[in-house]
Amino acid sequence: MNKLIITRGLPASGKSTWAKQWVLEDPEHRVRINQDDIRLMLGKYWVPSREKLVQNIQDEAILASLDRNYDIVIDNTNLNAKVLTNYDNLIRPYKHYSIEYKDFFDTPLSTCIERDKNRELQVTEKVIRGFYDRYKDMYPLNGN
Repeated sequence: MNKLIITRGLPASGKSTWAKQWVLEDPEHRVRINQDDIRLMLGKYWVPSREKLVQNIQDEAILASLDRNYDIVIDNTNLNAKVLTNYDNLIRPYKHYSIEYKDFFDTPLSTCIERDKNRELQVTEKVIRGFYDRYKDMYPLNGN
């Protein structure tokens, strides 16, 4: 059975690092799909009016990968219930696929903030804290 792995966690919690390594372990059969990379591919990183386009490109990449029987990892933040429902709806017709979650909830908030400071493209402490505040009651996020 093929799988769609959905990572969940704060920005800079280790999702993309893990996902890239997972794909490299079997590059013939695994693919990684990431909205940040799509945004970068389109030019300026954050253009709110293009977010529907980013979502459409991601959905098409997922569908093309499902059609080709790749194992897939989506390493966005993936905390929003609407986003998770969208993945479930995309995969539903593909009976030979299952959804798995790889959670990065144990990465401390302070670690995420420090890691972000060393990134070329920073999310910022304000955004990371905003994610934490928005989702801390839904997920066991580490607030240390």
